[in-house]
Amino acid sequence: MRFLAKLATLSRERTLFAVLIGALILAYALGGLAGLDNLLTSSRFKLARTDASQNLVLIEIDTSSIETLDAWPWARSVHAGMIERLGEAGVREIALNLDFSARSTAEDDDLLARALATAERPVILPVYRQISSRAGTAAHIVMKGPIPSLRDNALPGSVNVIADSDGMIRRHAMGEQWQGHFVPSLAALLAGAAQAEGSEFHVDYGIRAKTIPAYSYADLYLGRADLAPLAGKSVLIGASAAELGANFTIPHYGTVPGILLHAMAYESIAQDRMLKPFPVAAVAVIGLVLGFAFLVLFGTGDWRRGSLILVLGIAVIYGVTLAIQAWTPALIGGGYWMLCLLAAYLSAMALGSDRQAFRVFLQGMAIQHRRNMMDAVLEKNFHGIVITDGRGQVQFVNEAAERILDISGDGALHSPITEILPGADKPDSSADEPPVMELELSRGDGEEVSLELVVSQSSVGIGKSPFERRAEARSVRVYTFRDIGQRKLLEKAQHQALEEAVSAGRSKAEFLAIMSHELRTPLNAIIGFSEILKNQIFGPIGNAQYLEYAEDIHRSGGSLLTLINDILDVSRVEAGKFNIHDAEVKISALIESSMKLVRNSAADQDIALKLDIPDSLPRLKADERLLMQMMINILSNAVKFSKENGEIRVRAFIDDGGSYVIETADSGIGIAKDDIQKVLMPFQQADGSLGRKYEGSGLGLYLVSKFIDLHDGELSIESEPGEGTVVSLKFPPKRVARDTGDGKQAAN
Repeated sequence: MRFLAKLATLSRERTLFAVLIGALILAYALGGLAGLDNLLTSSRFKLARTDASQNLVLIEIDTSSIETLDAWPWARSVHAGMIERLGEAGVREIALNLDFSARSTAEDDDLLARALATAERPVILPVYRQISSRAGTAAHIVMKGPIPSLRDNALPGSVNVIADSDGMIRRHAMGEQWQGHFVPSLAALLAGAAQAEGSEFHVDYGIRAKTIPAYSYADLYLGRADLAPLAGKSVLIGASAAELGANFTIPHYGTVPGILLHAMAYESIAQDRMLKPFPVAAVAVIGLVLGFAFLVLFGTGDWRRGSLILVLGIAVIYGVTLAIQAWTPALIGGGYWMLCLLAAYLSAMALGSDRQAFRVFLQGMAIQHRRNMMDAVLEKNFHGIVITDGRGQVQFVNEAAERILDISGDGALHSPITEILPGADKPDSSADEPPVMELELSRGDGEEVSLELVVSQSSVGIGKSPFERRAEARSVRVYTFRDIGQRKLLEKAQHQALEEAVSAGRSKAEFLAIMSHELRTPLNAIIGFSEILKNQIFGPIGNAQYLEYAEDIHRSGGSLLTLINDILDVSRVEAGKFNIHDAEVKISALIESSMKLVRNSAADQDIALKLDIPDSLPRLKADERLLMQMMINILSNAVKFSKENGEIRVRAFIDDGGSYVIETADSGIGIAKDDIQKVLMPFQQADGSLGRKYEGSGLGLYLVSKFIDLHDGELSIESEPGEGTVVSLKFPPKRVARDTGDGKQAAN
């Protein structure tokens, strides 16, 4: 009866509890407690541990394998050989978590395709999502799978992962759609448990990763490890080397290779440990019941007893959820239930019989916290702080002020401020903000120091205590300063460096101007006279060797003059003194003229030059000289780096966005992706060694990039080693000339 009477007196507690529990239910339903639940679940993974089933074996492409086989990526013939070895060993299932979405060499692709076709059971190959983007179009997600020749005799398995908002991988999908069909996940196929489309579960990370058997790829491939233990097992091949970058973040383990993530998903399926969260409604109702029950318990005693009950209740909730997670494939975060207990405790304590003591306790804690905070702000501040009373007598000196001024704080107390900070003016009370002053003074050790000082003034009001004896407010001044000596030295050094840079730039410009004239004058004579000798204008030379030398002199002189002109152009561009002169240019005629200049070089290597420009293509508004130089530089590079009997094709068109595009494609040696940015820098080439095969100053593409920038355009390079290079000049739509109706064209 006394219990029921007590329950009837808790109306106010129940009102506050209802508000708190309502907020908790809303937060839980909207996922606001997911972070707490994830933290609790991760901690339980450390306690509810199970061993792996031993039915799955990992074959890791680790750092040792990459170093042993001395290449990456490996030829697909290597993977073909591994599949054949595993088939001979009698493995049950084989899955390769490797990218086969692009073609390799025809021979290697055929070897891998034959290995897949002759495997006793279909090999599982990965399907994954990838962001696809093209210039002028929006990025979208596409599914990538193995090339058709490999797909015919293999099973597609999805390797996509589901990341939560914090980047953690906690859930795993049983599969997804690809090309109109449902594709089971790689883990589900290995476990033989592909389920309905759209089903997903939480992975059990309580499975001990160390109990999953693992082998090094190189050891198995080179026969250094016994294949007999793999008989009848499922095999998952994938990368574990950190340098390959296929890593994910999971609870309990942190960052792990993707192969281990899929192995954990497999073990969860194989051991029926696919964790499923409790329904939200059921969790909410149970939390509500627990909250009301504990509200009654908390209301029957003081806050100390209530604190003990709260701790015990949270511990019981944690233990129950741990037992459920360990013994059943069910997942309960428990954070919502714990917060329901806390809400009941706060409601009871706020209005309980001992609420006054609780309030005093909180106030004491707040005062202590404020005191500690003020001590930390004043004493540990890296600025020097000195506080004086209204008469200018020092009342406080912090540690930073003692260090900066080399004084003793105790010795400076009650001294005039002018003794430790001579020249510090009184604060300007009319200013909105305290003015910043700079002082030069001598420290206690005689060393000169430069200070930046701010003086502020405030007043301490009369206290409300009846024991307060002061009849009026007192004023205090706060002197805050810092040592700016190092900053002044840096400013001086910066100013000096700026002056030196300006002087160096001026000297560079003057040097280039002088040298351009001094070098061009003898070069013009060398080129002119060597051309007379080469063409035998005044009669035959009579010796073929002399004629060959004359041709070499003429060619070398022309190359040197071109280099000098390029260097001068670079200097002018970087100085911002390069102006363009727009004209309406007929692209087909300009490119034909450019091709004539490289035709002899192309003919020497049997390289075909092809032009694909429709007659209806409008004119382009551009600087004709710069555009000619851009095309010559691009075509010269294409000829230089093309193989014999190759082809260079130039085409121009208007793209979907209305931009004018000139595209040059060659069948040359190509450029590695990491080197594309390098070749766009001045004096840089993809091969920067002294013994490189292809000569050149490395200014051609750099000037092209600068000239296209002057036209508000873009330069793009697409290339693969051994696959050739495509260089595109993209001019904005405003530079496309339009027909005015009278047979003439005008720029947009």
